[in-house]
Amino acid sequence: MHDFQAVRSQLVKEGKAVGKPASTAQFDAFESAHRVRLPLQVRLNYAIMNGAPECADGWPSRIRFWALDEWRRASEQYRGCDVADCFSGDLFICADHLMECVHYVIDLDPASAHYGRVDAVGATRLGMVASNFNDFVACVAQDSDDLHRYG
Repeated sequence: MHDFQAVRSQLVKEGKAVGKPASTAQFDAFESAHRVRLPLQVRLNYAIMNGAPECADGWPSRIRFWALDEWRRASEQYRGCDVADCFSGDLFICADHLMECVHYVIDLDPASAHYGRVDAVGATRLGMVASNFNDFVACVAQDSDDLHRYG
């Protein structure tokens, strides 16, 4: 299984900075500020490492996981863009590819049928990457073609 321990180990191996583990207070503050609930898989991974300022060069996927305080609503980031109609209010950008060429969003609406799902953002639509956060981390570690299902 791939989780943030593997991401953290790769970054450390490359001499790159890693985020400190997120605290319960940080999780609670994020949820309170945005009125959402983080999936358990996100909490468990971010308790290992609260994102990182860089991506792992050893992984060809070149995806950087954002620290919780960087996460923002996709609807705000893409306001006025062609793809904006695809976003509900509870899709949050949690990672990017190559300096924000592509964003990855997670559904944080617990009432949604897609709660916890991660999608990639293209110019005109979303493309499903993984049904949950752990599967997304595994896609990143394996440089899966699923990371590029967007248009």
